Amino acid sequence: MFVRVSMCVSVFQSLLFEAAGWTVNPVTGAVGLLWTGNWHVCQAAVDTVLHGRTLWPIGELIDGCLMTSKLGNSSDNVQDPIKVHQSKV
Repeated sequence: MFVRVSMCVSVFQSLLFEAAGWTVNPVTGAVGLLWTGNWHVCQAAVDTVLHGRTLWPIGELIDGCLMTSKLGNSSDNVQDPIKVHQSKV
């Protein structure tokens, strides 16, 4: 498959969002995050990768849907898995 040079940035960005979405939400990926109104989690995941930090799957999945009430507007679940684990203990 050949991609025009002018499209390289867009293709890279699309693949990055897709990969980050599947990493934090292995059930439905980036589309599932968008569909459930949790796109901010995908954006935070991409920021996490671009800052060299590690991504972890989000554990608050029920039937493939993120529980928005537990996530709120924070991206802590993506950026700091230790803080998330400590809050559950």
